[in-house]
Amino acid sequence: MTQTLITIMLLLPLMAIATVFELTDADTSALREGEGVQVTTEREKHGKLVSETWTGLPIDEFLATRVDEDWKQVVITSPDGYQVAIPVDVADEPILAWNRDGEPLPELRVVWPGMREMHWVRGPTRFETRDTEPMPAPRVIYLSAGLRRQTPLRPTLPPFPDVTGYHLADLAQHVFPTLAGEFLLVSRDGVSHTLDWNDYLDEAALVAGGDSLHLRSVSMPGGMWLRDLAWMQCGNRALLMLERFDTWHDVARLLGWSEAPTAIETLHLNGDVRQTNLTPPGDAAWTDVTRFTWLR
Repeated sequence: MTQTLITIMLLLPLMAIATVFELTDADTSALREGEGVQVTTEREKHGKLVSETWTGLPIDEFLATRVDEDWKQVVITSPDGYQVAIPVDVADEPILAWNRDGEPLPELRVVWPGMREMHWVRGPTRFETRDTEPMPAPRVIYLSAGLRRQTPLRPTLPPFPDVTGYHLADLAQHVFPTLAGEFLLVSRDGVSHTLDWNDYLDEAALVAGGDSLHLRSVSMPGGMWLRDLAWMQCGNRALLMLERFDTWHDVARLLGWSEAPTAIETLHLNGDVRQTNLTPPGDAAWTDVTRFTWLR
């Protein structure tokens, strides 16, 4: 590898749960009888731009009466398992709505003006606040391209028709000591989920689309599937789709890195182990690397 030095630091969130509570029928009734704010959204429906006015309570105000501890993020879950995470610094933007255009909604809805509907939640029932703390970089990072060269492509991925790819476990088993606990997954466009393996990922598939891998799971609502998976981490290990990036600064922007060690040790397909410095993703020497380890 050519010795082009790049300095970045890997810091990702480590979640500590602060408070968990279920939204009861009594809570819903009390919200509907209270006063709220109005927000207006515009979204495309059936080829037309539709403007709607919603009435509800901002998420931060709703949580203020129920959560005593400090929190940095709230994860809101619907009955079918759909989850959305909202950072505390923007929790005044989405509302827990009970009316649309003056008419009562059949169920409460999290409405987030300016965000795609994948960030909205129908019928939210579970709220989990979390306190985020910086987590050091995973010491070992595996590269999907190298693992894919060693893993046979599955010609079918039931129950998903007419696609090829891998079971998530086909690649993950080479990266993580145990397939259990919570995993952070991030797509190339920045959508992220922190998901329990047994609840969401045990039956997950990676659908191949050129260099991209798209995450699907029968245990996840379709709206939570991740197109163009870029990163997966559990503990001190991670799987990186390096081929989806032009520069390490693109990786840094996606994952919120700032600076880090530049010295690495690489493991190659032929078993060679080399010590070198971090080089651009497009460097030809990355093509036979299966993993690298930060040298501290």
